[in-house]
Amino acid sequence: VLVRLVGACPPSMFAGKRDSVAGVRLLTSHHLLTAALALGGCAGQGAAGVGGAGTGGAPEGGGGGGGTGGDGGLTVGSGGGGGGGETCDPGLPSVDDDLDGFSEDQGDCNDCDPNANPDAIEVVFGNNPQDEDCDGLVDEPAESCDAGLAIDSLDAVEAARALGLCRDAGAGQSWGLVSAAYVDADGSPGTPSLNVGLLPKLGDYNVPKEGQTMVALSSGHARDTSQPDSCGGTSCSLKGTGTAPPGYPQPVPNCVTAPTIHDDVALEVALRAPSNAHGYRFEFAFFSWEFPRFVCTAFNDQFVVLTDPAPPQSLLGNIAFDNVGNPVSVNLGLLPNCYPEGAYDFASSCKLGPMPMLCPPPPNPYCPGGPGVLSGTGFDMLMEAGASTGWLTTTAPITPGDSVRLRFAIWDASDSQLDSTVILDRFEWLAEAATIETVPTPR
Repeated sequence: VLVRLVGACPPSMFAGKRDSVAGVRLLTSHHLLTAALALGGCAGQGAAGVGGAGTGGAPEGGGGGGGTGGDGGLTVGSGGGGGGGETCDPGLPSVDDDLDGFSEDQGDCNDCDPNANPDAIEVVFGNNPQDEDCDGLVDEPAESCDAGLAIDSLDAVEAARALGLCRDAGAGQSWGLVSAAYVDADGSPGTPSLNVGLLPKLGDYNVPKEGQTMVALSSGHARDTSQPDSCGGTSCSLKGTGTAPPGYPQPVPNCVTAPTIHDDVALEVALRAPSNAHGYRFEFAFFSWEFPRFVCTAFNDQFVVLTDPAPPQSLLGNIAFDNVGNPVSVNLGLLPNCYPEGAYDFASSCKLGPMPMLCPPPPNPYCPGGPGVLSGTGFDMLMEAGASTGWLTTTAPITPGDSVRLRFAIWDASDSQLDSTVILDRFEWLAEAATIETVPTPR
């Protein structure tokens, strides 16, 4: 797995880097700064005050003022006051001095820093190269692991590779991918077919965010119009009625709730976090034919990312939702890429239903992103219907060394008509203590 941390941290902490066995990134954080300040420095150096690109620190333990801004796009606050530094003496090689689970005899290359050990992930950042994962290499270049994957592969491990999960945890307690499987939305064994794909692109403008391949899941065919077995229309049912996870389809306030799900498919991965990871993130883009006519109806196809164990901020175990709790669907408050000329049809089916007075008005502005990202995807054939979120990034917390199971699931709601597709890529571990959030991916 290739992993990368980016951020501004004191010398004993992450300096940002990517290793040659992981396809994932890791970001440094001010939440790890406390540990660095407590350690002071392994060679008699004092703790450094950190604030973006500037770091302060005196050799004899005096703190310094940090700058502002920050390499890697992170701001870690201002530098702390000076204080007496403590010298770290690793002592006996058989003793785990920094309490990270490894002694020098067990391969710990820096027994003064709990963020450096054989179960850590490499960090790449600026001017302070280190060997966090103790493989004898410093700031080794990134490598991905998804070249040459077949578009019609039904191997879930290959799908995990396309997502950016390149390192296997193996039989021991190391970090990485523990298992991968295609399942139904409720987690029962699935039979994937054309509803999954490992794509080099979706349409003319949607390409992988890392490596050469991304994962596609669809309630129809996971192909664009240029690829073999493209749907060629708005509806290509492959399965029929499915079994929803408990609590789903998730109701949307003031809208009719779907009674059933159809054509569901999911990719489920079990992961173990590195010893210096405090969160993770991934990117996705959702496309649907249900927009704009079926906004706020029972026909709202949904994409969810169910977690086990579920972090406290999740909703029914789901970590992919907007700022008012809507799951990813045509009701999502993050759907700017569509045809402006379709505004007249917004929620028109809702207005024919039992509660027309509760139907939402069109967003203002309407379709500010335009239809460009739909070009060539298959969601561009009607010139008024079809929409996409564009790329979004979801983050979530994890405890270092813990295990988590993620189920990326999509389904049609109420019937098998009018398909939806999601593309997924660039899973990354984070060194900062993340909160659950889904936001547009910066361009």
